[in-house]
Amino acid sequence: VLAIALRTFNTFAKKNKSTTNEGVKAPLLSLLHRVWPTITTISKNFSSYEVVVSSLSDFLLVVVSLNEDGENLSLITEAVEIAIAILDASAHQKRITSSINPILNFVEETIDTFGHQAEVHAIGGFTSPTTPLTETMHKIVQRMVQKSFSTIPATSENRAQEDILPGIFAICRACIRRCPVLLMTLSYADGNFSQSMFAASLGATVSAIGNRQAEVVRDALLYLNDCFLLVTPPNDSRRNNAASMALRFVQPLREELIIALIAGACGLFPREVLDPAGSLLHSILKSTEASDAERICISAVQKESFRVGDNARHTVLLTLGRGTQGTIAASVLMDLLDDLW
Repeated sequence: VLAIALRTFNTFAKKNKSTTNEGVKAPLLSLLHRVWPTITTISKNFSSYEVVVSSLSDFLLVVVSLNEDGENLSLITEAVEIAIAILDASAHQKRITSSINPILNFVEETIDTFGHQAEVHAIGGFTSPTTPLTETMHKIVQRMVQKSFSTIPATSENRAQEDILPGIFAICRACIRRCPVLLMTLSYADGNFSQSMFAASLGATVSAIGNRQAEVVRDALLYLNDCFLLVTPPNDSRRNNAASMALRFVQPLREELIIALIAGACGLFPREVLDPAGSLLHSILKSTEASDAERICISAVQKESFRVGDNARHTVLLTLGRGTQGTIAASVLMDLLDDLW
């Protein structure tokens, strides 16, 4: 109720032209400071209850929305600490449940809001000077992503992993959009893993596209598509540094993914994921050398899973070739995969 009240008042006040930004924030921030000890106590004692965590996430998102300008860093930091404490508690449980999904959503939304600030510090101020705000946001985003990832290896149950993987992939998507360099330079916080978190996330998505849960497959495909869009020319010149870094990680995945996408369209995928699969295939083909794409596509349609005949094989190869040339829209490949399915 408090979260809804704060959000509603804030939205209404912003629409009132007679109010200033400070006039809107001052009473709300005063209220937040008064209730904060209670919020902290609730988060410490009741974070194992999904309904409580969900309400806490809503409340913390309001805190972030009230501080989009980054002026009240202490309150943002305290909100993040509550989220991290819940993630830590989940990571140390023997069994992860979907109760942390609202907190993963909070992490995603916070990265969407402040990720661009964190990115400035991550790339060393080459595009603009670093400030206390960008440095703090870099530390905040880094900790949140690392803590979110720490919840994955804490469970050995496939069902539990399926519950949280969509949230993890959504966080990765937010990072690719808002702070790609930061994501690609992150390593695991506990030091037990030699590979980067970006490489590990790509490995998890490649494995996830073989999952039978449509939501897991869909979010994995969307994340992979964002990664390939980053390296697909022409990209934003300001992101060239990130694109060159990402290319080293995604380049080895092209052949495996093209083959998996075509095999998936031959009945292995849930039908709901064919559109994101077509978008990903379009992005991969556009960023792949024509000779390599032709070789991979020929190999893909010769697999045992492709059972629709030689005429269909020829038609599919022609369409994929046009995709490599960049002369067709992603919707054409979506239709192609739907027809194959």
